[in-house]
Amino acid sequence: VLDKNKVEGLIENCINKRDKAIILMLVDTGLRCAELINLNWGDIDLEKGVGYVRCGKGKKDRIILFGKRTRKALKKYRLEVDSSHDQPLFQTDEHNRFTYNGLRSMMLRIRQRSGIDVTPHALRRSFATISTTNGMDLYVLQELMGHSSLEMTRHYVRMTEDDLMR
Repeated sequence: VLDKNKVEGLIENCINKRDKAIILMLVDTGLRCAELINLNWGDIDLEKGVGYVRCGKGKKDRIILFGKRTRKALKKYRLEVDSSHDQPLFQTDEHNRFTYNGLRSMMLRIRQRSGIDVTPHALRRSFATISTTNGMDLYVLQELMGHSSLEMTRHYVRMTEDDLMR
């Protein structure tokens, strides 16, 4: 699980608008890799900060929410790609859909530049922990993460001693 300082360190080491938007989207929504890769521009509303995962894990649809900073990063990135309704949200330099291997390679490059051990799944766990630390209800978190059981959501949340004391 990455704390806010490590997340900022990752963002500072992104070399382009796409990578920054991906990091922010992952930590702000808790998306799984496949869910992130399968998003199209038509699946998100940049004004409201709402997105729709279609056929996520277990073939379930769900809503995702993202904040102002992520919306701003996506708006800047959108200027560099074809952002038509049916186009992939995250694209390669050749304007194809970003792949799992591409995401893995991007994370490896950011890890090498920042010295911070990061994976997409670590950002998913960080989303869960940061959300509960900020007071999000576990049932709401369960829905946002697409978990079928509250037990799975609890498994994702790692509270630090400071969090528990607070």
